[in-house]
Formats: sequence, structure tokens, C-alpha cells
Amino acid sequence: MDNLSEAKISMCRSTRDILTGPAAGPIIQAAPMIGVARQDLADIIALIEQLDIERATAAKGDGDNKKGLRQLALASAWTIDGQITAYAFRQKDASLLQQFNHEKTDYAKASDEAFRTMCAATLAKAKALLQANPAGLSDTGLTQTAATILETRLAAWLAVVNKPEDLAKHESAVVALIAQQFDLADELLDMVLDKLMRQFAETQPQFYADYQKARTIYDAATRSQKKPESANNAPAAAAK
Repeated sequence: MDNLSEAKISMCRSTRDILTGPAAGPIIQAAPMIGVARQDLADIIALIEQLDIERATAAKGDGDNKKGLRQLALASAWTIDGQITAYAFRQKDASLLQQFNHEKTDYAKASDEAFRTMCAATLAKAKALLQANPAGLSDTGLTQTAATILETRLAAWLAVVNKPEDLAKHESAVVALIAQQFDLADELLDMVLDKLMRQFAETQPQFYADYQKARTIYDAATRSQKKPESANNAPAAAAK
């Protein structure tokens, strides 16, 4: 990442951490939507971090990446495989359980073509379950973020297997996706969390000040700072 992106992800992490600590309990109890937005922010951060790994891997641009990229895809597919079988076991779905109850070695020993098929099937089933959103699925840990990471990793590996020169295109696509996630984070912070936090400027001044501090973006490249609305202006803005 460039300096500004590093500063932004650091700010996002700091904001997430402030809203995760013990002092945030009464805040979230008073305004539960803050807890929902905090989880959305955490998911965005996790996806940006993973995508940056994919970007860095693609940037190397050599065939030696094939093994490493396959290992990344394997790790995601095997994890999601386990989440699907956990759900299948709970639902007593013997057919689904049999279809996805793989060992890690099943993925590791598969030929490239078989590995591609297994990962694609795991990804497709994960997407279908997430779209249907059945009861009990959330307890397994299967999320849209996990599915997106598998899809990204699989695409990166296939880019090397099929056509190494496509790595440059893949890197560009990943960079665009990272930028999109940063836009979503900005929107979540500016239009949801900042607005909801205004109500605590007077009742919880220290926590609000800590939140404002976490929301500071420091751009080491330009030596400039961008700060959210001040605590003094927040109550007046909320009253408009």
C-alpha cells in the first residue's frame, strides 16, 4: 500500500479497536447500531488486509508464485469446506456432508484440474448458502468476506496456471477492489459512525474524544492531517 492507504487502514483499525474495548460496552448498549457498524468496519478491514496480500503476491509476477498462490487458495477452500460440513452435520444433510467432508490432503494431493474443480465447487456452495442465509449458518463462521477471499485467491492462482502475464491485470483489479473497500469504509465512518457518535459528545466526553483521536488520518507523504468534526461542533451539527 502507499503511505496514504497505510494511514487510512491504520485509522480504520484504531477506530475499530476503540469501539471494541470495554469502555464501548455502554455506548453500544445505548446505540446498538454502532455495534453493527463496527462489525461492518471490521469485515472491511479484514478484506482490505487480505486483498493487499493478493496484490503483493501478484506484483511479483513470476511463475514461482504458483505453489504459494495454490497454498493460499487451499487454506481458504479447506476452511470453508469445514464450515459447510459443520452446517451440513447440524442440519443432518448426509448428501451435503459427504460432498464437502474433505481432508486437507484431498486438496493438497489433487491435480491442478481437480484442485480447480474442488475449489470452484466449494466457492459455489458457499455463495449459495450465503445467499439463502439459512438458520444456523452464522454459527459456523462462514461469511461473505471468507467467500470473497477464496474467490480472489483462486483467481490469482488461475492467473498463473493459465496465463502468467494475466498477473498484471489481476493486480490492477485487486488494487481497484481495495480502493472500493476504502470508499465503503469512508462512507460507513462519515455517514454512520460519526453521526451516531455525536450523541455521546456531552454524556461521554472522554470516550468521544478518544473516538475523534482514532478518526484522525495522518498522511506521512504530505505531512498533512485530516480530522473529523470537532467535539465542540458535534452537538450543534446534530441539532440541525
